[in-house]
Amino acid sequence: MLKIFKIPDNSLEPFYKNGEKVLCRKVFITTSVKENDIVILSTISYGEIIKRVKFGNGIQYFLESTNFQRFDCKNLIAASIKDIKYKVLFKI
Repeated sequence: MLKIFKIPDNSLEPFYKNGEKVLCRKVFITTSVKENDIVILSTISYGEIIKRVKFGNGIQYFLESTNFQRFDCKNLIAASIKDIKYKVLFKI
């Protein structure tokens, strides 16, 4: 399943900018998610957000922002494979 996702903020600048669109593929439990993949995850507080995979083990992942001017750029977000909804394929 594919989805077009509009980047909601500048947390992944300079690679992805606010308002750009990306094509994503649905992530399943068996989907390979690896270091440096860009993923969309679902959060209770912020809805769908986009982050880069710093590292993971197939079950638990740690995600980061790439915009070092943001206050949250140094904070890693822990997420399970169930939290990761989509994997970015490319910009459109």
